[in-house]
Amino acid sequence: MFDDDDQSGDRLSLADLNVGDFVEVEAYEDGDQLIATRIDRDNDEEVTEIEIQGVVEGFTPNVDITVLGTTYDVTGAIFEGDDDASLTLEAFFQALTIGSLIKIEVNSNAPTTAIEVEFEDSDGLDGSSNFDDDDDSDDRRLG
Repeated sequence: MFDDDDQSGDRLSLADLNVGDFVEVEAYEDGDQLIATRIDRDNDEEVTEIEIQGVVEGFTPNVDITVLGTTYDVTGAIFEGDDDASLTLEAFFQALTIGSLIKIEVNSNAPTTAIEVEFEDSDGLDGSSNFDDDDDSDDRRLG
């Protein structure tokens, strides 16, 4: 499903996307591929936060976490449990395992340095539930 925030009422297609567009993508992992279930183009040119949700593929305790093939420096991040309770760096890594579902928030100016890392409930896995049209923090810039 494609959605366009330009209020024109027209449905969005892949041909409508341009380099530099901000998009939100809901997807699930199928083997070594991500399968998009929804793409939403956002007209907000001031997007600075990016959220990545996925399963942990690897980590160096208290240093970094790899999700969807990208390693994120987490040394300065804020940590939360799946109940939104604050965790220390050490407590977070004590609970972390390969395969844990997490969400990482980064700044678009430093896309591999985590601002916040939190455990997610697998019932809320992006791509498996309704898309949140009001949350612009999942935006990614194409290109």
